[in-house]
Amino acid sequence: MKASNLKEANLSNTVLEKTNLSKADLSGAKLNRAWLQEMSLSGVNLTGADLSKTELQEVDLNGANLTDVDMTKAILKDTRIDGAICAA
Repeated sequence: MKASNLKEANLSNTVLEKTNLSKADLSGAKLNRAWLQEMSLSGVNLTGADLSKTELQEVDLNGANLTDVDMTKAILKDTRIDGAICAA
């Protein structure tokens, strides 16, 4: 699923584990209350995505675009955000 187009996808309440979504377009996606574990999301576009109440464990967000992402009550454990773009 590397470099996939998942723009505005509804992935609420899903479990995603050991998945490589590097460079995918997840802009505007709904990932609220999802559980993401052991994933590569490096270089992914998450602009305007909803990650509220999402748990990210061992997720690589290196170089990801996190502009306007809603991370209200999100839990990040062992998650890398090196070089991520974080603008509101």
